[in-house]
Amino acid sequence: MKKYLIAILLLSLSFASVSVSLEKNVFITRYGEGVTTTLNLTNLENKNTFKIIAEGMTPWLFVYPSILTLPLGGKAQIDISFSPRAPPETYLYTIKVVNAKTGETEWKGNLVFIVKSLEVREVIKNWIRLKAPEKVKPGDILVLSIETNPESLPATVD
Repeated sequence: MKKYLIAILLLSLSFASVSVSLEKNVFITRYGEGVTTTLNLTNLENKNTFKIIAEGMTPWLFVYPSILTLPLGGKAQIDISFSPRAPPETYLYTIKVVNAKTGETEWKGNLVFIVKSLEVREVIKNWIRLKAPEKVKPGDILVLSIETNPESLPATVD
């Protein structure tokens, strides 16, 4: 089963005191590769402080900066990064731009991430043979014989 990492930002249709756009909002990547997009924010009213809030499985999503103050007409770029360490799964996030003074949500959108499963592209032809006595009594010293093919990769036994 193939899974892909796709991020889609669904924009809300009503904006208050900010204008918001995304640099990129659709991604396809493999497990182990991170994704970063930029949220562009423009303040359309008087000087305001904004909080960028992510709701969802937040250990996998990073927002920087998450609090910023902008003058009238001021612009900022907010980086939204999805971790390469996220396990294969589907993730849904709500991203909000909140006016820190009033607590009102000025903008809201959704991000969806689908992480593709890890693929093994090579088959390693290792084999291992273990030999041990069929019966062992408590207190006996157990001797194991381990054989592998000569081209096998090195390994450790813990």
